[in-house]
Amino acid sequence: MIRRAAWALIILLIISFTAGCRAKDPADPATPTFSLDYEFAEPTLTPTPEPTPTPAPTPIVLLHSGDMRYTYEVNEEMGIELTYPSHWIRTAVKKTLYYEEPSPAGIVPARFVITYISAKSRPDYKQMRSQMNRFFTLLAGEYESFKPGKGVEREKGMGTRGYRRKYHASRSGTKMSGYALLCYISSSRRLYLVHYCAPTERFDKLDAAWTLIMTSLKRYP
Repeated sequence: MIRRAAWALIILLIISFTAGCRAKDPADPATPTFSLDYEFAEPTLTPTPEPTPTPAPTPIVLLHSGDMRYTYEVNEEMGIELTYPSHWIRTAVKKTLYYEEPSPAGIVPARFVITYISAKSRPDYKQMRSQMNRFFTLLAGEYESFKPGKGVEREKGMGTRGYRRKYHASRSGTKMSGYALLCYISSSRRLYLVHYCAPTERFDKLDAAWTLIMTSLKRYP
């Protein structure tokens, strides 16, 4: 299963940053150390409280696309509008929106992610393919096996011409399927990356949800 920390690295694939920090030398006298500056007191005996019964957790059931309710969202900071399943867990980080389907323990959740970078002009096909290949290289590092689609397809997305590529992968016995889509929005000079995936046996069952999300995803305003 892909850990959330690793996933966060993937969805920020083309947002470069630098950060620096230097740990203090343990031998540096300015480095604080622990010390015991008190005496232990005799323990006071107290009655053992009666244990409080813990209610059984509510089991998580994976919904069919037809049984899902949806939420419409306008995000001015991201410059987009979209509709997504209301029960999916939404997380927002810098330049990124992340949606995850609640899943039973041990089941890899379906995910939908959108992020962007600034670009002064529309990338051509060669540049789009290069960006897609960079993303797939990062993505492949998170799986034990990774098989990208044959090529980058031209696909409409966000109301404009985009480029899409499919992949199949596996990790810890779970087979995964997913798509990545790149779209350039001239009005905001942003190159968006859309990535959605799920366990292969779940991916096709979410076809109606994927279709609704992708057709509703548009630039805003």
